[in-house]
Amino acid sequence: PILTMSNIGKPWNEDNVLVSVGASAVLTEELRRRGIKFKDLYVAPPSQAVIVSCDPPMHGYQNTLASAIWSCKYGLMRPYIFIVGEDVDVTDAEDVYWCLTTRLDPARGIHVQTDTVMSGFWPWVDPEDRKIRKGSKVYFDATFPFEWGPDYRPQIVDFTSAWPRETQDLVLERWAEYGFTDDPRGKPKKSRSE
Repeated sequence: PILTMSNIGKPWNEDNVLVSVGASAVLTEELRRRGIKFKDLYVAPPSQAVIVSCDPPMHGYQNTLASAIWSCKYGLMRPYIFIVGEDVDVTDAEDVYWCLTTRLDPARGIHVQTDTVMSGFWPWVDPEDRKIRKGSKVYFDATFPFEWGPDYRPQIVDFTSAWPRETQDLVLERWAEYGFTDDPRGKPKKSRSE
């Protein structure tokens, strides 16, 4: 049979990707127009979460950022916000997960908002709350505290940040000899035909 539509559910269907692209662009533009400071923003499929990177310019800025996102048309119905440092690629799930598991303080970094507007499509909402469209939202602050100066903040230790360029080049010259085909700097390695 020829199916003219997608079956909504798991895994994501194509409109989740389209909404992700559109909502990311519109939300980014709206926040920039308002003067909200951040580096990158991504509404990840299936479009329930906003991942935003920033280095907070002052104490408590993360709350301002989350509130600004939720006050926008395309942020209002996003129950999850993940705030990560500017050194994190918001479109890379592995990078975001690494940040959440190495920088998020469970006692101070999880901020639940109760008694908020909700989408009737959220499956976890209690039947009584669904009748009055009462929900909750959360933002996860996986940034280092503003009060921590650069001397106190932990440094990333990986191939590109822990080794001088000369050492990286020496290793990469023999990379294939070691049996690897990927580039440890995260760049796809070109094939010999390219």
